[in-house]
Amino acid sequence: SQVSETEVDRVNSDVNSDDPSSDEGLLARGHLHNSHTSASDKVSCFVWSGSGQLVRKVELTLLDIGWSIIQTVEKVPESREFLRLGLLATWLLAAVPLAYRAGIAFASGGGADCLAGVLADPLAAVSALTAPAEFMQLGGVLLGCCLRLGTFFMLFFVFCVAERAFNQRLQYAKYFCYLTSSRRARKSDLPHFRLNKARNIKVWLSLRSYLRKRGPQRSTNSVVACCFYTFIAVASVLCVQLLQEPRQFLQHMCNWDLLLLGSVLSIFLLRYMTLGTKINKKFRNLSVLITEQVRLD
Repeated sequence: SQVSETEVDRVNSDVNSDDPSSDEGLLARGHLHNSHTSASDKVSCFVWSGSGQLVRKVELTLLDIGWSIIQTVEKVPESREFLRLGLLATWLLAAVPLAYRAGIAFASGGGADCLAGVLADPLAAVSALTAPAEFMQLGGVLLGCCLRLGTFFMLFFVFCVAERAFNQRLQYAKYFCYLTSSRRARKSDLPHFRLNKARNIKVWLSLRSYLRKRGPQRSTNSVVACCFYTFIAVASVLCVQLLQEPRQFLQHMCNWDLLLLGSVLSIFLLRYMTLGTKINKKFRNLSVLITEQVRLD
């Protein structure tokens, strides 16, 4: 294991500061109670080569196993679906004022006459647009669209970064579950060890704590909380507007903004909830540990 002393100290702090109550009584057993695990503790692991053949049985530390999972996760190609969704939502929200005003113009009949005039005499239309009054009005509209574009781009970019962090946590949890399965460990080129010894169980629990705390935690949780509160605020305003003016609800541009923004936020929130549920399910899956403890006892 080629890691710095700072990393070792950080791992020791992480694995020994985990809340024992989260293991639902498993750490309260006699052979695990009040025990501390160091990053230098070793367990016997089976290691496979790329061809899937058993190479040897080696002694690996907690950091060795953890870095093997981290390196495997780094090889997984990143998903860009939500980044594309964020870019699409940014452009749509930036174009809402233009689309709204164009819709009003065509609904009143002025848009069709204007389009016919442009097609009939393009030079006159360009001259009309370059007039000082029209130019200032057009410049104000374009400036507002650019400001909306930049604002929504930053907002959805932060949401995409949080989604990527959650997806990375899910990959950590996924490959962590593969450690105790020889078939999955061999398929993913990860070390494999059983939970048939008290030392192995301690390392397994400490590794779980280390992987759960890896990556941005507070910043990601703050982004998710911001997304949730923003969605609640948008939904509340929409409900009030719908109750006050049900027949004129879609005649206001701000309501179209809120509808589109709330729809995109709901997609991101659903994604966060799905990933969080999967992460907790994999990290809290203690059926393997219970089975091995029964065999150990």
